[in-house]
Amino acid sequence: MLLANDAGQYARACEMLAAADVRGDLGSLAAPTLVIGGSADIATPPDIQEVYAAGIPGARLLVLDGVGHMAPAASMTDAHHH
Repeated sequence: MLLANDAGQYARACEMLAAADVRGDLGSLAAPTLVIGGSADIATPPDIQEVYAAGIPGARLLVLDGVGHMAPAASMTDAHHH
């Protein structure tokens, strides 16, 4: 999936995400929210996942054991191997 992306555009998206800090806006979210992360996520480790969940009113946190940053992709890949 990642290899199909334009490398330059992907790099610009990563730069934008690295500079984004949305923590101050979390309290304004009103939709029911489930924050999903992985216990092995280096880019957004569980302590940061907890900050996001705590900052969103009524949010819950689901940490997937042994999963890295791309939790949905890892879950799909894992499902295909079973």
